[in-house]
Amino acid sequence: ARTLQERYPEDPESPTSVATVARTGKPLLVSDIPDALIVAAARDAEHLRVIRAIGLTSYICVPLMARGQPIGALTFVAAESGRHYDQRDLQFAQEVAARASLAVENARAYRQANEANRLKDEFLGTLSHELRTPLNAVLGYARMLQSGLMDAEKSARAIDVVERNARSLNQIVDDVLDVSRIISGKLRLDVQPVELQT
Repeated sequence: ARTLQERYPEDPESPTSVATVARTGKPLLVSDIPDALIVAAARDAEHLRVIRAIGLTSYICVPLMARGQPIGALTFVAAESGRHYDQRDLQFAQEVAARASLAVENARAYRQANEANRLKDEFLGTLSHELRTPLNAVLGYARMLQSGLMDAEKSARAIDVVERNARSLNQIVDDVLDVSRIISGKLRLDVQPVELQT
């Protein structure tokens, strides 16, 4: 089967291909694969020889679905056993595909949750750094002012630094709140015309 797939890749436009089942989301059951069908599907004598060597007797291909959309397909092939699949086998295959699809969805959701958690940690790290810089200046100058060891000129400059950094902190907090409002859908825009030249 591996040799067959490597030497003679499946035609994705064939109505019995895995690609067609994955694209359409419709299952396929071929209960009996007669030799005439194998001869018609063969591309050359070597292809026919390999297909016959496998001894295909029956085929099921069911879509893997996630949120109502096909994400792939699962195939079942009977060969040396001589078994022929029926509707019960198709139902079983569809149940296996549904469980496999759920496992894929769970794995995707887990990966997305981990990525969201990583991004949150990065955001909090950046935010703490951005908050710490002006906060250190506010605390440092506040302690210097409390000590009473500064003259009037240095005290005035210290108060300016404290005020500037307090405004910077206030802006950072406003920005974080804006992000929170955007995420929760509660951001309000003050839309008004502007004079572009001005």
